[in-house]
Amino acid sequence: MPEVLYKYKAVTNQKELNRVIDIVKNCRIYAPLASKVNDPFEGTAVTFAPNWAGGSIYPNAGLTPPILDDAMSQFRLLSLTEVYDSPQMWAHYASSYSGVCVCVKTKHIVCSLKPVRYVSSPMRLGPRYGEDYDTAKRALEESAWFAKQRDWAYEQEWRVVYPCNDGGSEYVELGESGVAAVVLGVNLEKEHIDVIRWHCRKAQIPVFKVYIESWNLRMRIVPADFEPTLDGSMIDDQIGRYCYKEGVEPFERITGIVPWVIIQNSFTMNPREKELT
Repeated sequence: MPEVLYKYKAVTNQKELNRVIDIVKNCRIYAPLASKVNDPFEGTAVTFAPNWAGGSIYPNAGLTPPILDDAMSQFRLLSLTEVYDSPQMWAHYASSYSGVCVCVKTKHIVCSLKPVRYVSSPMRLGPRYGEDYDTAKRALEESAWFAKQRDWAYEQEWRVVYPCNDGGSEYVELGESGVAAVVLGVNLEKEHIDVIRWHCRKAQIPVFKVYIESWNLRMRIVPADFEPTLDGSMIDDQIGRYCYKEGVEPFERITGIVPWVIIQNSFTMNPREKELT
């Protein structure tokens, strides 16, 4: 189980900005109804063969039975990811880098988290699951939310899924100090940056930003106030010196990507390479 997972958030209007502020202030994340997520194939990677009268009508037409729609209207779903530097997710979920990536500590939600499996074809449940409506519905509730098409595998997703028909909250509580850090996108508007940083300072949450290394076709996460110096020194060394001088913990230390002793010993190795050594 990763110690930290990530949530990309768009910040293009006041409502979306308020969502991010709420995460920072209250250490909680809004979980939408499963029926409101962005994938029209949501929940269909796991299916079954209905054995009751009329149960084959929808499958014969290439459609999932209405039972799935019923289940989707009764559950809330929070999606997190293992990846903080995905160009696709920064583009899709953070509105072309004009949003943020919230670093979420998992220790308070570890019991609810499950990884998503990625499949090439639908997973068919055994015949016994199609014997009656209630049995099929329970099977879908337990497995349908944790399987997706292989095209989504780059997201490396983890989920929290819970029923909403018992008066449960719209939010997943992260616990005290549940937000490890906030990363700002390169296209985030200045006024939004100022507001988010103000709330993060108040909550004692470190703020970082995306730094695009266009020459190397990669991105890295650096302290929010870091700016490169064109003095010929390597960018890794510049970031290391900045963190040491300003007393700022590197992103890799805060998120547990790289042990602190390795960071102290060398600032010239790529963080991904450090993990492999």
